[in-house]
Amino acid sequence: MKKLILLSCMILITISFANTRIAIAELFGAHTCGSCRNAHSFLSALRYTFEDSAAVLEFHLGDGLEITGVNTRYSHYGDFYEMGYIPHMFIDGENDSSLVYTWIEIMKGDARECSSIGIEPIVHLFDSVAFRIFLDDTLSLDSAEYKIIAVLTRDSIPYEDTVYNWVVSKFYTDPNGESYTLAPGDTIELGWNFDLEAGWNPSKCNFVIYVVGPDSLHILNGYELLVYRRDDYDFVESLELPKALISVGDTAFFEANFVNMGEIDDNYQISIAPIYVPDGWNIAFADGSSELSLDLSPLDTGIVEISAIANSAGIARFGIVFHTDELSARYDTLFYAVGAGVQNLIVNDSDNPDSTRFLDYFDGSDEISYYWRVSTDGNLGNFSTMGIDKIIWYCGEDTSSCLTAEHRSQLVNYITSLNGKLLLSGTGIGYRVSSDAGFYRIALGASYDGFVLGIFSASGTDASERFDGWTGTFSGVSRFESISGQTSFGGITAFEYNNDSPAGIYKEAGESRVVYLGFPINNFLSHTTFDGLISRVIEFFDEGAKIDENFAPIAKFSLSATPNPFNEKCEILYRADSGIIDISDIIGRTVLSQKISGDGKIVFDGKNFASGIYFVELKSANKKISSKILLVR
Repeated sequence: MKKLILLSCMILITISFANTRIAIAELFGAHTCGSCRNAHSFLSALRYTFEDSAAVLEFHLGDGLEITGVNTRYSHYGDFYEMGYIPHMFIDGENDSSLVYTWIEIMKGDARECSSIGIEPIVHLFDSVAFRIFLDDTLSLDSAEYKIIAVLTRDSIPYEDTVYNWVVSKFYTDPNGESYTLAPGDTIELGWNFDLEAGWNPSKCNFVIYVVGPDSLHILNGYELLVYRRDDYDFVESLELPKALISVGDTAFFEANFVNMGEIDDNYQISIAPIYVPDGWNIAFADGSSELSLDLSPLDTGIVEISAIANSAGIARFGIVFHTDELSARYDTLFYAVGAGVQNLIVNDSDNPDSTRFLDYFDGSDEISYYWRVSTDGNLGNFSTMGIDKIIWYCGEDTSSCLTAEHRSQLVNYITSLNGKLLLSGTGIGYRVSSDAGFYRIALGASYDGFVLGIFSASGTDASERFDGWTGTFSGVSRFESISGQTSFGGITAFEYNNDSPAGIYKEAGESRVVYLGFPINNFLSHTTFDGLISRVIEFFDEGAKIDENFAPIAKFSLSATPNPFNEKCEILYRADSGIIDISDIIGRTVLSQKISGDGKIVFDGKNFASGIYFVELKSANKKISSKILLVR
């Protein structure tokens, strides 16, 4: 191991200081010792309470993590203290092994004291380090011999059934230190190459140096330094939200953050790069300029504020460019977009980022269409009052987190008060938000009938000539919801699945129009199917439903159950001219049979039945439909 000595002479200059201190905790133990493992676990669990106050050095004895020199250090303490048992802890050279739970307070207490010895890094490269060590010149002492010890510790080392931290894996000095004579006011500078072995992660390695003496075991001060080193010049930028939706005449505000990740102070040039900005818009930094210069120290954060004033309808796209002369080829860019006076709002409120079919459909339109993905662009804000003509809102197949309360409130206002036009689709919407009556029943005009199985296609019914004749086959969809119209609030069932259960509705109340579908509309086998459905929805938005005078909704035939699974009662919802509903258990025994007619429900009380699968079957003169329900205790 090569030692790099930067400066080994005494520098006899007068200096005065109060030196910050960290505690050095030397813990001797072995993996085969249960108490040692418990002590390690105790320190690891509470590391956050002392990691700024102390450097822990865990010396392993008699196991696979022991290195040459550990026994020498252990035996050295044996010359002064009664040894022979582990775990054995020495904090700043004092024997503190009796009570594990006291170690942390002792370490923190030592760290609160000032030290007569100062230690500071003067060089930190990727492969080496150097320190300046100095003795307070205000002391009334003769020159004396001090010992300096340097080691490397490693974190996150898996060994048998334990992951160890602070493991001493290398000595850079003699295990009991190398001697240097210092008088008050003297300074020495020492350096070492790290010499990491293959597989050692620099971000998990710490270099620890500490000073002992004079003529005692007492550790006067120490310094712990992460081996991993950042580049001299580096930066990282981030944005909170990349998009805004506003009305014409309003202003959108953005913030961009960037951090000097380098080791050296740096100057940054930040500029606005227009990609497309409508006439009359003004995009600027907080001081009204389009260029900024900012100095940052290492790890400091810069905040850039941007405003975009929309003086006309359109969509603006621009970038914020970050550059430093120290990295001449690097121009990092954050991209932003602002929509104002948009006519079509396309909202992706699903986990699936693919919105190609929606974007392709509206791409050729002369209308202003703006795309918004909730998971990356955030909440839409007060969009209901922005005069948006049509909103296409889709939630994917597994709608576990879409349609926040804020968004539902905006949609209620948009539909019921502002003559809005909404296409809403996705599986799981009913399961998640049907309890919000103001949104689901009143605004949408929908009734949730539960999940349905065995579905491969959907089609429009003769409830409206707009949708009658349309049909689509699904691709890669396994979950569907049965959605029927809440007629008392204007909802009309206008779509059905291949098993005749209701698949979606429309609602028309003056100029306000809604189409709500219990399936994801971007999962059809062909683009043509998707385009055909969207075109019919747009026609409905523009011209109304064109209701077939011969339409008789009671003639429909459907069956659903909710909740499913259930642990007490399950509602069996049905629609048929007349028929019989039979419920049977897994071995075919009929547990309930009831004649039905019209639109209604049966409540199946499972309190006297065993957990498991039950089969529900609706039969009429020439039709039959069935479903499974699951009783869970």
